[in-house]
Formats: sequence, structure tokens, C-alpha cells
Amino acid sequence: MIVYHGTACWSLEGLLSSLPRVYPQSHLNWKHAFCTTTDFKIAALFALRRSPPSVLKGDESELGVVVEYEVAPTSRKGKDWSPAVCRGVLQDEKEIAIFKPKILEILAVWKCENGEWVRKERVLAS
Repeated sequence: MIVYHGTACWSLEGLLSSLPRVYPQSHLNWKHAFCTTTDFKIAALFALRRSPPSVLKGDESELGVVVEYEVAPTSRKGKDWSPAVCRGVLQDEKEIAIFKPKILEILAVWKCENGEWVRKERVLAS
């Protein structure tokens, strides 16, 4: 399964250098999770929401990013991850709550260039 996480550009280095952190989530009865979605457009919206106001004036230099992950096929639904629904939102965010971030592998980072989202594959140093 492929999931996406939209975040601020200054958060990218931390996500690339270590496992994502889990935080208590009110809509999951305060269970600790890292929030992702199966919908790229929703992740892109979260990236935009975490961007400074200058982005609205056309400055893409600090626009948020979307990190694309693959959930390990050996992971267990309900134990390692679970679909999550926040009842207070207007649309289904197609959220996947990740309880154990070690099940995630970064595949790519999406950045907005000239108004278009561009996928940059993750290249691991050997």
C-alpha cells in the first residue's frame, strides 16, 4: 500500500533522516500515530496548509512537500496501522494511522515546481 504525508518543507530533513514520530491523536482516542493518507491530493493540501503565507503570492520556495511511503506488505492492519476516520471533517481524508513507523519505506518526495507536483525518487546512499 502506498501512503502520503504532506508537511512543511523544513520538516523534510527530519523525515528523511529518521523514522517519523508518533503523536497522540484525539480522533484515535489519544492513541499514538503518524498520520498519512492514501490520497495524494489530500496530502498536497496538507503540504500547502503547512506553508507560509508567501506561497499564496506565488513564492514556491517554502512550499510544503509530500513524502510518498510504501507500507511493508508484512505489516498487520490493526496492529501496525489502521484506517482512521476523523468525524469532525467535511470530507473523508482517507487517513491511514501508522502506529509503528518502522513499517514505512520512503519511495519519493514530491515538490511543487512551476505550479506542478514533481516526483523525486528517493536515492539511498550505498
